[in-house]
Amino acid sequence: AWKVKRLRRDPRVRVTPCNVRGALRGAPTAGTGRIVDDPDTEAAAYRAFDRKYGWQMRLVNTMSRLAGRIDGRAVLEIRLGGAVGAAT
Repeated sequence: AWKVKRLRRDPRVRVTPCNVRGALRGAPTAGTGRIVDDPDTEAAAYRAFDRKYGWQMRLVNTMSRLAGRIDGRAVLEIRLGGAVGAAT
């Protein structure tokens, strides 16, 4: 929710590698982000998530359906490159 709202306002991003708990594990890299609005690209992203995460993705999808939020999800595309100081 917050990430999507912020990307609508400002496409600059800063991505930093981290572990599963969010502890930073490297230097940040600047880039740009956008909200994907093409249905074919969204479908391809969800297929890639299914391949990578398997049962975990199916569980998340089931929970999203039960909560009534499956149609409110957004796919974000991040392109890396640029000066780190330019993103906030």
